Amino acid sequence: LGVSNDLLLKHLASQFITKLPQTKMQELSNMIWAFAKLAYSDAELCIAVAARSVQVVSEFTPQETVNVVWAYATLAYMDEAMMSAISGMVLRQSEEWPPRDLANAVWAYAIFAVSDDKPLMDFVAVHCIAKVQTFNTQDLSNTAWAYAKSEIQHVDLLHAIASQALARGDSVDARAMALILWSVAKV
Repeated sequence: LGVSNDLLLKHLASQFITKLPQTKMQELSNMIWAFAKLAYSDAELCIAVAARSVQVVSEFTPQETVNVVWAYATLAYMDEAMMSAISGMVLRQSEEWPPRDLANAVWAYAIFAVSDDKPLMDFVAVHCIAKVQTFNTQDLSNTAWAYAKSEIQHVDLLHAIASQALARGDSVDARAMALILWSVAKV
């Protein structure tokens, strides 16, 4: 709907903060995602959710993790402790992650240009290459864009993505092809 009421959102954010200790991970990730989708940034909320996320990071599913990092990237709110905790969790679990979640996670890290997360990006690249055939077109283009944007050169990953795009031929839309081409040219 695109309807936003700042007074209502401020009230909901305040209420959500008080309920954070009892909040389930899906509720936490959905709530911060919804605030980001509404472009509502509240520093107190972001600080509280980040602190809680650090405490419970091992309980997040891949989708919940991606919802949180996507929300923070969308809100342009960087919390180093949270991103570091999530990075560690991704390093431990990314082999099990679906392609969409891998693509969205590297997208968020690229938005933040987290320079000390090269080990994470290197690790994820290996898993992306192994799963590249299962990526949909958007996952391919988002992943290529993320690595080019972060200026982390993974020639093998970009080659695998470009090869997949070529193999899919006409089914790759112009936007995805442009992002993949831009990514290859940038590296």
